[in-house]
Amino acid sequence: MEDWLDESIGVATRFVYYHFRAGEGKQIDPSLPSQILIQVVRWQYGISQARVDLAVSRLNAALDFLAGRWQTEYLVDDRLTAADIAAAALLSPLALIPMYRQEYAWLFDRIIQIHQVCGEPLPPGLKDEG
Repeated sequence: MEDWLDESIGVATRFVYYHFRAGEGKQIDPSLPSQILIQVVRWQYGISQARVDLAVSRLNAALDFLAGRWQTEYLVDDRLTAADIAAAALLSPLALIPMYRQEYAWLFDRIIQIHQVCGEPLPPGLKDEG
C-alpha cells in the first residue's frame, strides 16, 4: 500500500501541485525564488500539460478508491499505520488547490484527523480548520 501511495499518488500529486503553482496558484508565493524553484522542479520532472492530464486522471482514480475506504476506516487494519500517515502527507499539498478542496472535502477532513491524532501541525491550506 505504501509503495502504491508513494509511486502513484505521490508523483501524481507533485505533478498537479507544481502545475497549479506555476499557473493559477502563483499567488500563493509569487516571489522570484519560489517561481524559479517551481520552474526547476517542473523541468527536472518533465512536467508537461500531457503529463499533468495523466496525473490528474491517476489522482482522481486513486481518490475514488480511497473514498471507498479511507473516509470511515484506516487504510490497513483497524488502526493508524504508516499507510495512513503517508497518504495524509502525500495528498496534503492538494489542500491549496480549490478544485480539490471542493470535490474531495472528505479527504481534507481525514487529513486533519490524522494530523490531530499524530499531534502534528496542520499543513498549508488546512491550518485554519483544525
